[in-house]
Amino acid sequence: MPLLVTALRPLAKPAATFWMLTLVCGLLWGGPALTGRGQAHEVTPAIIDLSFEKGVSFTLAMTLNLESLVAQLGEGHSDTSQAANAEVYNRLRALPPSELRKEFDAFTPTLLKGMVVEIDGKPVPTFVKRLAIPEVGDLDLPRESLLEISGALPRGANGLTWRWSPTFGAAILRERKADGKLGYSDYLSGGAGSAEIALPKKNWWELF
Repeated sequence: MPLLVTALRPLAKPAATFWMLTLVCGLLWGGPALTGRGQAHEVTPAIIDLSFEKGVSFTLAMTLNLESLVAQLGEGHSDTSQAANAEVYNRLRALPPSELRKEFDAFTPTLLKGMVVEIDGKPVPTFVKRLAIPEVGDLDLPRESLLEISGALPRGANGLTWRWSPTFGAAILRERKADGKLGYSDYLSGGAGSAEIALPKKNWWELF
């Protein structure tokens, strides 16, 4: 229950809408995202699944509106047309995957600089592991891309925290354990960082 209160605290603002409350409650515990034309222009949070690979690396698998990220629309807009960079966003939405990838490649240094992963209080470098962009579809609907960011885990590390620039928008961060179950979950907005997430310990046979 305390985690639920923490996760929903940013939504207590007067401007928060009922659909966002429903979306966050569902996604924090693995429910499906809401879809439909009624939400086509809403600025929705990125869904980020954190996983650890054999205690040597981590991956942040992000399901997000890549155009919104690259255009840096931020958050708090009930309609993308209200954002300062609305024209940039609309131009990106019409680009085929190959062209949008070029735009993202140019944006990557800004993304990696504005996204901070700390392990035991010290920043660690990250890199783009994978990016999958769908073909242009119905422009009345947002396009969901899959972006994976990875990094190495220092030997003997204990805990990881994550945050990114508020210009990248809100995010729902979820820890995916090795058995597929959810661990830590939180809704992060306004550049807020996550709590420290404990790193999985290696089995004795993995130490050799």
